[in-house]
Amino acid sequence: MTASELRKSSILSNFTILRKLEDGILAFGFMKKVDDKKIKNGMNALIVEHSERALLNCLMNKLCKLDTDVLVGHNISGFDLDVLLHKSQV
Repeated sequence: MTASELRKSSILSNFTILRKLEDGILAFGFMKKVDDKKIKNGMNALIVEHSERALLNCLMNKLCKLDTDVLVGHNISGFDLDVLLHKSQV
């Protein structure tokens, strides 16, 4: 890849999806910071979902759109993918 291709947001991507735990709360002003960041950067690098099911759906949609050939993570095949598969089937 050339240096200009690497700078395109559609070539390489990272994102974070999170949700508030059932009895937990998010930090004061957190959602405003997220919204401000989205407006400033014009992208969804940080996504907040309301439930685990919505979080999993968002993740699967992102992976489908990215059409990834490789997923990289620590112990991804020994733990993470198994957990995601189990949670998706419940």
